[in-house]
Amino acid sequence: EYPKSPLVARRFDPLVIREFKEESLKRCSSMKVVDPLPGGMSVVGGMGELKHELELSKMLFSDAARGDGAPYPKGYLMVGPGGTGKSLVAKAIGGFLEKQVVRLDISACKGGYVGQSERNLRDALSTANEIAPIVLFLDEFEKVWGGRGANDSGVSEGMLQTWLTWMQDEKDDGVFVVAACNDVSNMPGPVVRAGRFDDLIYIPLPPLQSRKDILRIHLEKRGWCPDKCGLDLDIVAGMTPGFSGAELERIVVKAIRRKIFMIGAGRDKLLTMEDLTTSASEVTPISSTHWREIAAMDVWAKECRVICATSEPQDFVVENGGAKRVATPQARIMRPKDDVAKVVTIGEEELF
Repeated sequence: EYPKSPLVARRFDPLVIREFKEESLKRCSSMKVVDPLPGGMSVVGGMGELKHELELSKMLFSDAARGDGAPYPKGYLMVGPGGTGKSLVAKAIGGFLEKQVVRLDISACKGGYVGQSERNLRDALSTANEIAPIVLFLDEFEKVWGGRGANDSGVSEGMLQTWLTWMQDEKDDGVFVVAACNDVSNMPGPVVRAGRFDDLIYIPLPPLQSRKDILRIHLEKRGWCPDKCGLDLDIVAGMTPGFSGAELERIVVKAIRRKIFMIGAGRDKLLTMEDLTTSASEVTPISSTHWREIAAMDVWAKECRVICATSEPQDFVVENGGAKRVATPQARIMRPKDDVAKVVTIGEEELF
């Protein structure tokens, strides 16, 4: 019996190619295939600026872009509070770019012998090159480098140099890197300096219209049409400033559970506004529990003038104790596309 060929009727068979990639990944325990979202970025609420940047990145993969002298896109470092949808966006990017998403856990590359960690990471990155084109996703990227220091025996420093060398000189053009970071203050300066990633993208807590879009997506995903149920999402979005996308999803799930508990299961018994508003009052947002970190991140994003995932005006500010509504929505400070971000120092390292 002949082995499967990736060519079927003179066309590449994506299912066979996927099998080949998964077979290659079996020898690398730190990497795992993640299914991309079929709808691409259409299943992500808000984030208009990020969607615009992705359109540009997709164009840069074309042969016409090579003719203009443009390099292949490298990828994004996404920074934002937990629960704002960075992992979801990574899978959506895979769907949008029509590339397989592979998750790399750099921490799993660490070994017990001298040089083993660096060798494991080099092997994983070589595997990524072999199975390109892919979207290479790295979650909680800052935690990988947080252990650098005297007690680390130089392991993290060696892995950092391995990563930097790969990003700068060895990465295959078909590998699009998407790294997610919850705390940029723990990121080493060399990782985020110009040239490593195409852009730093700040993903903030969603503003008013984005919250409404996210609520609608999660309701419709579970078969509930807000219009048919008479659900006024403007009211729910208005009472949830400072809520993350994960917390908005939690509201929808709690509302459905409440409906089932109060009046029973079945589509003949509609979800109500009381279900949603009561559930919203029972969810504590991250802007209340981690307001200091989020406020500092907002300041960092404005001072560095990084690209914000949304240009929608902000209808709240995060300050002492949590999110506070503002009478006049504040326009976001957006980085002009041809501008150079100013130098901002965290600790002793320059970020830009």
